[in-house]
Amino acid sequence: MTGGVKGSIEVLLNPNGAEIDGVVADDDGKPMPGVTVALIPDSRRYRLFRSDTTDQTGAVRFQGVPPGDYKLLAWEDVVSGAWYDPEFLKPFEGKAEAVTVKENDRKSVALKAVPKETKR
Repeated sequence: MTGGVKGSIEVLLNPNGAEIDGVVADDDGKPMPGVTVALIPDSRRYRLFRSDTTDQTGAVRFQGVPPGDYKLLAWEDVVSGAWYDPEFLKPFEGKAEAVTVKENDRKSVALKAVPKETKR
């Protein structure tokens, strides 16, 4: 980096992070590809939020997750980053799957996606 700003950057890596695997299926049990899944920390610490899109088998994986309590939510259609807003999340809290992870944990979660037509 350049630009005359002096200082240091500390990078911490934890090889003991947890892994959370999710699968999103419809009511008939068929996998749902292209669904957005958000991993939302109960602590609301911005750097712990994660999101990804399900693959062709409806699967999603979050690796290197720090220990803690999280909620997982899946949407067929959502504006990117909307899950950072607590007000946006309120109507969906009952659809969230809770998961607690410790170091080196591996958890699997089955999810149902919030349908496109659901408005907050």
